[in-house]
Amino acid sequence: MESHFYKDIINTMKLAVLGSNVIYDQKGEQIDLEVLDLNVNFAELIGIPYKDILGNKMSTILDQSPIFNIKLSDILLDPKNDLNKKDIEKFIPKQNKWFRLKTYSTEEGLQITTIIDISDEVKERDEKMLMYFAIDDIVLAIDKNLKIKNIVIGKINEMDKQDNKYVGKNILDLFPEDSSGKLLLAIMKALKSNKDQTIDVKFNVSDNEKWYRISIQGSEIIPMDKKIVRIEDITEIKLLSEEKKDVEQMLNNVFESSEDAMFMLDVKDVNNVFYIKNNDYDKDLMEKNIEKSRINKLYNFFNEEQVETFYEKIHLCINSDSRILYEGEFELDNKKKIIQTCLTPIYKNNMLVYILGTRKDITEKRKMEEQLKYTEQRDLITGLYNRSFFEDGLKEYDNNVYLPLTIIMADIEGIKMTSNAFGYGEGYILLKKTANIISELLDSSKIIARIGEERIGIILTNTTSEEAEIFIKKIKDSFKINDTRIPLLLTLVYGTKNEINENLLDIVNDLQTSIKKQRLYTGKKHGDYSLQVILKALFEKSKREFDHSNRVSDICKLIAEEMQFSPEDINMIGYCGLVHDIGKVSISEHILNKQSKLNEDEFTIIKTHCEKGYRILSSTTVFSDIAKYILYHHERWDGTGYPNQIAGDEIPIPARIIGVADAFDAMIEERPYKKNLTILEAIDELKNNSGTQFAPDVVNVFVKNYHKLFKQ
Repeated sequence: MESHFYKDIINTMKLAVLGSNVIYDQKGEQIDLEVLDLNVNFAELIGIPYKDILGNKMSTILDQSPIFNIKLSDILLDPKNDLNKKDIEKFIPKQNKWFRLKTYSTEEGLQITTIIDISDEVKERDEKMLMYFAIDDIVLAIDKNLKIKNIVIGKINEMDKQDNKYVGKNILDLFPEDSSGKLLLAIMKALKSNKDQTIDVKFNVSDNEKWYRISIQGSEIIPMDKKIVRIEDITEIKLLSEEKKDVEQMLNNVFESSEDAMFMLDVKDVNNVFYIKNNDYDKDLMEKNIEKSRINKLYNFFNEEQVETFYEKIHLCINSDSRILYEGEFELDNKKKIIQTCLTPIYKNNMLVYILGTRKDITEKRKMEEQLKYTEQRDLITGLYNRSFFEDGLKEYDNNVYLPLTIIMADIEGIKMTSNAFGYGEGYILLKKTANIISELLDSSKIIARIGEERIGIILTNTTSEEAEIFIKKIKDSFKINDTRIPLLLTLVYGTKNEINENLLDIVNDLQTSIKKQRLYTGKKHGDYSLQVILKALFEKSKREFDHSNRVSDICKLIAEEMQFSPEDINMIGYCGLVHDIGKVSISEHILNKQSKLNEDEFTIIKTHCEKGYRILSSTTVFSDIAKYILYHHERWDGTGYPNQIAGDEIPIPARIIGVADAFDAMIEERPYKKNLTILEAIDELKNNSGTQFAPDVVNVFVKNYHKLFKQ
């Protein structure tokens, strides 16, 4: 598998993808994101060049974006509330579009964010509408004298009367005087011609204007002493009739704005299809099958393989009296298309007469859904499944069918340090190589996932402990990655669930604990050797860094001794002085060895060495405790230093000592672009800046004892 394979996949996706590292403050609170990787779509979406995004803080990038105004809180997960996932919809006014922002954590401190344009989805959702019509009828029986004999069906309380009160009354009394004449004329015509008569009358009911349609049945089969009068409330029909043109125009606009093909078919002859509107797919298909026509046979609109399915769905729609939605994959001009068809029954006078159909090309939508599903299930760096999928797999396979169930964890120490020292690119390459080695030994039915920065988890169903040991041996025999700057230390542990009453989570937790113990046992030797490799790489870049680091180490040990630290702490502080600039290993030789003064951009890059050094030391088991001293050695006593602007006693004592030693050596060191100070001049500078830049207690100790290292 090519190392750039998954990167290529991400860059061809239509959605924007961002991978970022969470930045914490000294209290462990999440304050920002550092961009680790992204695809070109993300850069284009926010309107900032790719190179200006990579490696920078997300808050700065969002402030600079000219066209994509979202907040950091929209994508920064809140561990207390978001449960490692966040899914929001956001309208971006500058683009006049809706976007879905999905963020999830694949491991502690690492976030993946995807952004997708959902404007069409929102539009479709908003265009849905329902129309309701209701008519309440009153049916009366009247005699030849127009007297109401009884109420056959319905109600008359809409006229604010009780129905029994009208029995025996003249029907004309129900209506206003200006309408009674029309009603009497209609009744007489019905009686005389034996034909039904209908009139529409308007009058007020409870201060509301109402329209009623009165139908008098004149058929000979109804006895003369019992004519039927039907009264319908047609107020809404009248209103709708007045607004008919507006409604028709609105529906036409809906048809025109929709990208769906629309067709009608008569339920009496489903072979005849009338197309209201075509889309591009159906238009191309029709042109292949027919020259021109408006009413066509069914097979003119569908490929042969579609017709049988279409018949089945049509009959299902008719028989079930319900809306049918289905989709199928078809080929047109050697291109596969996914077409969604919707069939809706249409009624007239309570009779099913038509089927309204729509057809939509959803090929791109399905592709995007698959891409989104991929990003939610996969680790974007290795292509393996992610931690969330692994945890879901543990739940799914925790039953009798898959016993014995074996879990293997592979811990690869050195990848994180490689990333922190030489860039994430080199670390990712090693991670991909490791993932490929293990993947090639497994069939596709097994779950292999990246569950940590340097950790891979494997779920083996129906696998015994003996079989697991054989597999682990295969991994060890195949694990030969020699082209690394920092040696990789592979630790493999496994656990097997044999009985259903065993707790699988306990087995997983025991594996985590076992790896932690083994790291403590092997970590010091591996970590110490790895740091020596990184220091060597730095010193090979710059001889000046080698000399400077050794002098700073000597000064740190002198100050620590005079401040009465223990022998162990003296050695520790001296070691901190030696590695205080280890974060510069990833900075270019051009900047490290520049013969002139650094410009603003170059100095900004140099200032990152504190955080980079902190990450390098934090990635070791035994040196993580001293990482904070490297992080803070450029903080100032007055709080104006970097990177966190902490002040006074907030700065750890070892970091204060490094700060004084580092500054003193820099002042007396010869540089091509500045004259170095004499030792006494440098001592005066320390005194003058004591209490502002430097810790007063450290300056006092060094001023009294510097002569033990330096001759005046």
